Amino acid sequence: MNEKPVSGGDRGNTSQRPVAYVISAIEGIADEATVRRYAELTGPAIERFGGRFIISNAEPVVVEGESSSARLSMVQFPTIEDVESWYESAEYAEARAITPAAFKGRALMFVEGVKAEEA
Repeated sequence: MNEKPVSGGDRGNTSQRPVAYVISAIEGIADEATVRRYAELTGPAIERFGGRFIISNAEPVVVEGESSSARLSMVQFPTIEDVESWYESAEYAEARAITPAAFKGRALMFVEGVKAEEA
């Protein structure tokens, strides 16, 4: 990653920190069997780092603009550091390695949410 997002407050106190999200925008499926294997590997790895699916493989309804994404997924993690740890982990490494064989184009984005007092 290029730069880590910076937010105020005590970085060690996760109760004061915004949650973080991984957004996956997929253009299409390249190989169904590889996608199934990717899902088998990814779910446990996400759980290991405190993540949970908010949206899983949903077809977006585009009401403004254009999008090449046929499917979207979004996973919530306790912090952006948890996202980064998951992405770089040994638990996710095999799934990460087979991503190009599974999908016809995918954008993976990490974002921090707003703090509860900002919502």
